[in-house]
Amino acid sequence: MTINDIEKIMLIDRDMDFLEQAKKTIESENKDVEVLTTTSIERSIVELEEHKLQVIISSYNIGEKDGLELLRKLRKEKWSNLPFILLIDGENDTVMLKALQLGANRVFLKRENEVLSCQILSEIVRQELLNHKMRKELEHLRKRSPNIIMF
Repeated sequence: MTINDIEKIMLIDRDMDFLEQAKKTIESENKDVEVLTTTSIERSIVELEEHKLQVIISSYNIGEKDGLELLRKLRKEKWSNLPFILLIDGENDTVMLKALQLGANRVFLKRENEVLSCQILSEIVRQELLNHKMRKELEHLRKRSPNIIMF
């Protein structure tokens, strides 16, 4: 495997313990994944510019801005197709609905059990990476053969 085979994801959360546990879990369960972490939306935008990311995972409650603001920005700019997972700490139907309306791929409710939360999140990341790869392949096929009907 070359360095180009590594899929990079961004994890944004203000909880440093969660960031460390999630990074460790996701990378150990997804061998070709590197997790970049930050506590800042501004830093995540810089990382987006510097790296080709495959997935963004952002906490809703980050502090100076919220995850929905980041999602709005991504969907308006060149990252409109980038898979986005919003993390929420408690059930909030309004935030969940708004995130889905803005184009979030998933909304994930963090559990009290941090280890279990990270294991579930790791599986969600694996699924989103696979879905994103399949969508890109489908787009490529459609461009090469526009008359093909796909079901």
